Amino acid sequence: MFPSSVVLACLEPLQRRDVCHRLGFDKPPLAQTPFALEQCKVVWYYALLEKINFMAFDERERLLDASLDDVVRDSDAPPMLVFYDKHLAVWTGRRKLLDLRTGAYVEKPLPSLETIGYDLVELWRRSTDACRKRQETPDADDVPTPGPGRTQGPHRRG
Repeated sequence: MFPSSVVLACLEPLQRRDVCHRLGFDKPPLAQTPFALEQCKVVWYYALLEKINFMAFDERERLLDASLDDVVRDSDAPPMLVFYDKHLAVWTGRRKLLDLRTGAYVEKPLPSLETIGYDLVELWRRSTDACRKRQETPDADDVPTPGPGRTQGPHRRG
């Protein structure tokens, strides 16, 4: 779909190393190594979670471990990720919520004060567009990356 250098450009160096490890690479791939659509989705989902500043590092890792396969896999249902009160998460294909603090699956306890949802179909579309633009202008660092505001570095809390 896209060369790895284009797809990974939305991440900081440590984030690139981590996501490449999740993709099964012992070390970052060569710049022109092609990434299939599913690999691109893993990178884009990872980048989205890295930009959500209300999650601690261990909460982000729990969510990635639990949800990654479900959200990048093609299915009949459009992929969504929803947070309830910043510590519970649910995604397409799951009925119970993941408590990000403990890693346990729970029933939705009470009505939520705050609900944040991410349409991952739109994330895939915007990320694809950003990669196309990056590919057309490979030296441009100003191509916006979709998702919430960028953090200054990996795992920064707001």
